[in-house]
Amino acid sequence: AVGDKVPGNAELSEIHVDRVILMRSGRYETLSLPEETISSSAGNSTVRSRRPSQGDRLKSLRNTLKQNPKSLYGLVRTTPKRDADGKMIGYTLQPGRDPDLFSSMGLQAGDVVTSVNDVALSDLSSGMRALKSAQGGDSVTLTVMRGGQEETLSINVPQ
Repeated sequence: AVGDKVPGNAELSEIHVDRVILMRSGRYETLSLPEETISSSAGNSTVRSRRPSQGDRLKSLRNTLKQNPKSLYGLVRTTPKRDADGKMIGYTLQPGRDPDLFSSMGLQAGDVVTSVNDVALSDLSSGMRALKSAQGGDSVTLTVMRGGQEETLSINVPQ
């Protein structure tokens, strides 16, 4: 179960359909699980299970975050972004331990998220309000600055 210690001095951080995430010495590690193979009754063909879709992965992520909100750490790397006057305007994003999921959501390294579900990220405490606003709905709306242009991304998160 999430939070259990596993051999090798690691802790089970997340469980997904195709992988598990371990925390070892303060760092996340991904352990990919083999694709399931099923032989036909004739014994002469093999069917491989499909890789989970973005929707499956987001649903799994949502469930994991509900059980263990700390598992968000390492999924996306964030750095506070300030304007020329030193005022916080959001967070610069970099992919974390799942770069494929990061890009499949329409995110790019260096995007600056300025709001989540219309909650402006103008100070450190607004980040917690933004996370709470994103927990209940079927979608999350991000406002990002990308290449000097503001863009709105809507990410559907299956229940």
